[in-house]
Amino acid sequence: MKTKLNESSVVYAVVIVDERILLNRGYFRARLTFKNGDFLEIAESFTNLQNKNN
Repeated sequence: MKTKLNESSVVYAVVIVDERILLNRGYFRARLTFKNGDFLEIAESFTNLQNKNN
C-alpha cells in the first residue's frame, strides 16, 4: 500500500506519521501532499490471515 501511494502521479510526497506492526496485525497513518498543494491524511489497518489460528 505504501509503495503504491509513492508511485501515484498526483502525489508529491508521502510522510508516514505513525506505524505499528504486531504479530499478525499492522497499522499505519500517512499524510499525502498532492502536486496541487492539497493534502490528505489516511489510516490503514490490516491483518495477516495466513498466520491466523482458527
